[in-house]
Amino acid sequence: MINQAYIVSGLSNPQGIAIYGTNIYVANNPGPSTNGTIGLYNLDGTLVNASLISEVKPAGIAISGTNLYVANDAGFVGVYNLDGTAVNTSLIKNVVGANGIAIDGTNIFLAYGPSSVGKYKLDGTTVNARLIYLPAIPAGLAISGTNLYVANFSLGKVGKYGLDGTVVNALFISGLSLPNGLAISGNILYIQCAGSKTVGKYSLDGTVLNSSFVSELTNPPFDNYGILIMPPPILYSSGLQTNGFGFTVCGISNQTVLVEACSDIGTSVWTLIQTNV
Repeated sequence: MINQAYIVSGLSNPQGIAIYGTNIYVANNPGPSTNGTIGLYNLDGTLVNASLISEVKPAGIAISGTNLYVANDAGFVGVYNLDGTAVNTSLIKNVVGANGIAIDGTNIFLAYGPSSVGKYKLDGTTVNARLIYLPAIPAGLAISGTNLYVANFSLGKVGKYGLDGTVVNALFISGLSLPNGLAISGNILYIQCAGSKTVGKYSLDGTVLNSSFVSELTNPPFDNYGILIMPPPILYSSGLQTNGFGFTVCGISNQTVLVEACSDIGTSVWTLIQTNV
């Protein structure tokens, strides 16, 4: 059991989530009768703009450079500036059921429809609309190095593929209960499973580290493709000052920050100066 601390609350059906600097972007999809939104929040959860972008059925979201890409379940992918202004609301078309999305810096990988993962250039040009064919619903996507990890919602597995679509291991991790969200931090793969209401933790070679790393989630949406690993605190330098230098650290509540110093950065001996929360 976890102590659920809600950074952002009051959403009706949150799905995709992405982070840039000190901001969190959250896709909220209330349902077919109400337009969805992309909301903007600070890292501590305080509201910046709950309706930064209005979308019909926003699902997965991803950021590349200074652009925000939104996979829309209605059948397209839109691209926006990070301030919410539209660049192209129909960058990629005819992808009904678009949900999971990942970007490797050059290409967009998109899970859509009942059985496809497509690959597209950042300008929307199609590389291969069916790069990977799955016999059941593809959901969350994640990229590490030259590998693409695909959550297969219906069949309860995560497959591992090359970025060119070659199969590395279609049964990389199996026996899962409705896996939908994926995230990678370092050499750890996190898998959100709607069926078991858990987030599991696995190494990138498929070894199970903790299949119920997070458990007893409260009614996770079955179409939630967003799981986010919070980044470490961000350091902002404020420049040289009298007899030293100053800086500001920005992060979320309860993150621990260790400040260490060293007179020679070529050595591995650092002295702890201060610990802040």
